[in-house]
Amino acid sequence: MLAVAAYQASRNCTIELIVVDDLRVLSGVEKVGQLAPYVFVKLFVPEVKGQLDSGIRALAHANGELIVTIDPDMHENLADIDRFVEKQASGCSLVYGVRVARGDVSWLRVLISRLYNRVVRKIFLIPVHDINTPMLLLSADIVPEILGYDGRCGLVKVYFPYVLGARFAEVKIEVSGMSKTSSYSYLRLAGFMFRQLAGLSVFLRFRLGSHRHVA
Repeated sequence: MLAVAAYQASRNCTIELIVVDDLRVLSGVEKVGQLAPYVFVKLFVPEVKGQLDSGIRALAHANGELIVTIDPDMHENLADIDRFVEKQASGCSLVYGVRVARGDVSWLRVLISRLYNRVVRKIFLIPVHDINTPMLLLSADIVPEILGYDGRCGLVKVYFPYVLGARFAEVKIEVSGMSKTSSYSYLRLAGFMFRQLAGLSVFLRFRLGSHRHVA
């Protein structure tokens, strides 16, 4: 919270901070915002759990022209927002962060993540280099489309980068910090990957079908 307040003061900008509490560990918005009195703070408790689904639902409560989603332990990456905004100013409506260096997990997790991203990018023909990016920026004009997306064309995180084309971009980021114990065991991580691969398969069928239709 202090990092958000410092970023706001240094950029002289208006920030609305939406804290998504899908795990229900926070007691109230007053406690969440007391360390940053000049930041507009909202506490959003979604009906469902899960980082991606909860984050998407939170978009409906955002009032800004630019929306940044970021993991709560990435306060050192707030300065990277400037580079995301530069991409948006050049005409991009959606910008993903690509983790090129990580100090938050073990080297084995980093290796698995990089290998996984490389394989799925080649097999499923996706334009995304870090499919599970923890930081992204989007323009408010595409929020209605995201909220209305029904998933029939595959994963939302690869569908929109594909359909946006040149309006999608990526920014390289470095995630620092001490290595921590992940909330995902390797068994749970494998299950998550298999579910994600199912969604990627749906996207691949959509992409190949759209190409045949155009031809």
